[in-house]
Amino acid sequence: MVPISGSSYSYVHMTMDEFCAWLVDWDLSLEYACAAATISISWSAYVKSFIEMIFHIKAEQRILLAPIGWNQTTQFVFLTDSYCNLTTIIIALTLSALLLHGLRATAIINSVIVVFKIVVLLVFTDHI
Repeated sequence: MVPISGSSYSYVHMTMDEFCAWLVDWDLSLEYACAAATISISWSAYVKSFIEMIFHIKAEQRILLAPIGWNQTTQFVFLTDSYCNLTTIIIALTLSALLLHGLRATAIINSVIVVFKIVVLLVFTDHI
């Protein structure tokens, strides 16, 4: 009998075999990891721009860029002079620590962020 609710792993495990369910589980894990990395890299660019704009500080590029880059014109991967994208690592570890504290802490932080966004909108928009 197929479960009414559950993850893709549950459905595949019930309808196919264990190996297919294992493949689906690893595919989902890879998908979630890539999504988290993409979001962390995007937020890293925002944080870098924010720090440069507000504090007028030019940060060291070796710790803010990825060690591997992509050239759009030649369509090739190239090595940069960077060590690691430190901001991305800090963001990913901070969000992981927040999730480890549980749903209540995550909900409180989310509420604080929403209030902050509303205050920013009210302060910096004239027409509201």
